[in-house]
Amino acid sequence: DELRWHPEISAYFMPDAIKGGGFSEMVTEEEKKEILTNICKYWDERSVADRIKSVLPVELCRDVLEGLATPIEAKLWEMGIVNPTYNYPSLFKEGIDARIKKAKKKLKVLNENAQNIPPEKYIEKRNNWKSMIIAGKSIKRFAERYAELAEKKANKEVNSDRKKELKFISATLRQVPSKPARSLYEAIQFYWIIEVAAKFIAVYGHGGGHRIDRILWPYYKKDMKEGKITRKRALELIECLFLKIQEVGIALEWPVTFTGKAGGEIFYTLNICGSNEDGSDASNDLSALVLEAMCNLHINQPPIAIRYHKNISSDIVDRAIDLLKIGMGHPSWFNEDLLVEWAISRGYSSDEAFHTYVGGCVTNHIRNKYQIMTGTPGVGGMIVPKVLEETLYEGGKFAEEDRPDKPKTKDPRDMESIDELLDAFLTHVKFYAEEMAFAWNIAQEILTKTYPDPTNSLLLDEPLERGIDVKKLHKENDTYPAIFTLGMITTADSFTAI
Repeated sequence: DELRWHPEISAYFMPDAIKGGGFSEMVTEEEKKEILTNICKYWDERSVADRIKSVLPVELCRDVLEGLATPIEAKLWEMGIVNPTYNYPSLFKEGIDARIKKAKKKLKVLNENAQNIPPEKYIEKRNNWKSMIIAGKSIKRFAERYAELAEKKANKEVNSDRKKELKFISATLRQVPSKPARSLYEAIQFYWIIEVAAKFIAVYGHGGGHRIDRILWPYYKKDMKEGKITRKRALELIECLFLKIQEVGIALEWPVTFTGKAGGEIFYTLNICGSNEDGSDASNDLSALVLEAMCNLHINQPPIAIRYHKNISSDIVDRAIDLLKIGMGHPSWFNEDLLVEWAISRGYSSDEAFHTYVGGCVTNHIRNKYQIMTGTPGVGGMIVPKVLEETLYEGGKFAEEDRPDKPKTKDPRDMESIDELLDAFLTHVKFYAEEMAFAWNIAQEILTKTYPDPTNSLLLDEPLERGIDVKKLHKENDTYPAIFTLGMITTADSFTAI
């Protein structure tokens, strides 16, 4: 019935894909006409991918632009993915109204002091805070529309139990996310409205990374103590959340990545367990409920990541093993100490490193920071067996005479040791890595200047405080880029054989 697609990121591939390609069976004839004559036509030369390609010098980025015909695939901006992790405990306590109010206050102070601020800084901050205010109001309106729909349905409902349920839904959506969450139900609803509005509507986002059992625990604990909820009802709410995550599905995107990711959905990884700030075990009854929910549902989203540490509850480990036995691939296991080491090695403080989360498949994040925010999750992939093959043949009879820009290394038949071959291989690796990095840096500049994200700028603390778009802050805080090496084992085996 519906396929998520973000043509503002990339649309050029869609005509071929729906005429006879991989997406041809996904849309009706009427929808094909709409896509071809309206959507694709509008975004031609306007999309993120088109804007970047128009700037990249072909002479220096030939292999990047040709893609799979070469040993590298470095157009990951065509995925467009962003992956923020919010400070949900803070958001739950504030509500969106408070953040809008803060942006308005910042804007007022800025206008009062405009004469003392360089014009370009004034304009940048003014535009950013005004955009954040608009985005915040849009999130509120998004929730209000659901509240109005629930109320409208309630007025027509004849079943008294369902009428009561619909009125409760409406009241909840008028409370959150505008105002602070007061219960487990409201916290879960708050969470999901933000995730949908900020990651699936405003931009193309995926991945979770949040410690779901930790951020929801105060509300669960309070509701249980006050007798406002039962454990059975809490389990049902978690199951409902998981089903909502499952139904989102992967967005249609550049076929190279869609093909590889379609079965993985949106990699909406949720972290559970781990430790508290004092090193004690943070596992709680919500951790157990998360595992129970996945045991009951047998679905592949959201992936569950166990944050393993030396003090973890043996009961939780037993429950996790029970889930493993089902064979759905849940949970994955991550050493929490290594997550912290990863962050500290990249210059983050110990307090920031404590909030290192697993998002996506194996992508680490620092809560409230800005890795993977510009739509390029990495420089790209290098297929290293193809680089080795090129090293072996370019010195011989299969040398590419039409590529004077590429390194020409010694014919392997004239080499006297494996070290000579390794050096030649690394020369080719370096050539492609430099080409990929060059293209990536240009793409980052285009994305930073032409593809702002006021919604996530409002939801993250530093952009709101400083009046700077999160895309720009991404460049200040980015500890990537990464080149993904593919086929390393094949390459190592090949060197061993030689």
